[in-house]
Amino acid sequence: MNDRADLPHAVAERQDYYRRIALHNLAPLWEVLRSLVPPSPTPAAVPALWRYADVREEVLEAGRLISAREAERRVLILENPALPGQSRITSTLYAGLQLILPGEIAPAHRHSQSALRLVLDGEGAYTAVDGERTTMHRGDFIVTPARTWHDHGNPGGSPVVWLDGLDIPLVQFFDAGFMERSPEEFQSELRPEGDALARYGRNMVPVDYVPAATDPTRMFVYPFGETRAALQALARGAPDPHFGHKLRFVNPATGASPMPTIGAFAQWLPGGFSTRRYRSTDGTIYVTLMPDPSRVRDGLAPAPAVPSNALVALDRNTFSVKDWFAPSDGVLNAPSTLFRQGDHDVLAVTGGEGRLYLLDARSLGGADHHTPLQKVDPDQPARPAGGRWFRSRGLATWQDATARWILAPSADALAAFTLREKDGAVVAERAWRTASLLAPLAPVVVNGVVFAVASGESLEAGPATLDTDRAARSCLPQLLSQSR
Repeated sequence: MNDRADLPHAVAERQDYYRRIALHNLAPLWEVLRSLVPPSPTPAAVPALWRYADVREEVLEAGRLISAREAERRVLILENPALPGQSRITSTLYAGLQLILPGEIAPAHRHSQSALRLVLDGEGAYTAVDGERTTMHRGDFIVTPARTWHDHGNPGGSPVVWLDGLDIPLVQFFDAGFMERSPEEFQSELRPEGDALARYGRNMVPVDYVPAATDPTRMFVYPFGETRAALQALARGAPDPHFGHKLRFVNPATGASPMPTIGAFAQWLPGGFSTRRYRSTDGTIYVTLMPDPSRVRDGLAPAPAVPSNALVALDRNTFSVKDWFAPSDGVLNAPSTLFRQGDHDVLAVTGGEGRLYLLDARSLGGADHHTPLQKVDPDQPARPAGGRWFRSRGLATWQDATARWILAPSADALAAFTLREKDGAVVAERAWRTASLLAPLAPVVVNGVVFAVASGESLEAGPATLDTDRAARSCLPQLLSQSR
């Protein structure tokens, strides 16, 4: 039969045909074949980023609005922005941030979905799986296989937050979702803590245990201390160009994934290392476990408390805390910049109150961690319209024949400082401030020319236009004369 698609009456004839067969719950494959069997994957999910620091307060606020008992599981779902309302982070994975407060219990239940936990914040809570508890430590990878009873509790003194990962979308696809609540709020202890790790996690298994290849792991906790030690040992060799140093979590009894529907990995990227591109059809969740500043090298003994708003120096090999600085009179809110000034390696960092701090790179805040080399106080009596003086946009620095210069973007301008050596010390002074620039980004200095991108609006006189020719000719002397 000849192709009739180019005949005008053929389109109408086909549409009429489609309407008639729809009455019999039939549909033409040829209209959807290309989307059903595409030449390459067409994922609906899109790449997305969540910064824990940005959402931590919202997670804790949930604890003030609803109890763990009422919610059953108090979780903020990480929803892929391309899949709103579907409770999934990829097409096949669910993820969320679960909070449990001191004294709370998330009651026992079990379900046909497999779940994992990755502890992000706080310690002292526990997860119990089929009658055995494990105390949760930051970075621990914990598994609750399908149909295992589990509950959570927090006998400690601080909130604990972890990442939940489940195969909910996959189980939902097969219409195989089941859940059962326990008549008891929490499980009775059937085995002491550490029993599963001793039985299945030491390159041995009980003599009468013969698992099937698809069985989930019986070792339901993978301690972060052991994971990190393995990666550190691996890091003594050369990294793989595509993966860095990457290991796969396994069921130690079978060598397969801990759960048949979810794979899990740990990865270490050396400083300055970038992986080569590679192709994969996996839907993947990456979690960055930056070092906890309150912990020392072995990851077990607590170190002196480091304020949450501090500039921290880390050991390049172990990521343990070597030194830190936190101002005693405010907060830090911009990245630091490092440069050589005479015989000093100097760090400059700005504070939310309009201060500039100069730090000795060898001893950030002195013996008490609060004493900088120098502090330049704000020159404004009140907070500007943008809400704070300096923004978390990054600093620029350069050296000319007269001085070292530092540029800092504020809420409504660029502020410049000069640095000189005086009597063997590094001294900073305020130099100038530009005219009004709404929300400038981090400036860049090339051959003495300052390039700064802002919204183009004036905080004082309404919308303003940018004279690009004038901007192209702008150099340091012109900025000085215009801004003083």
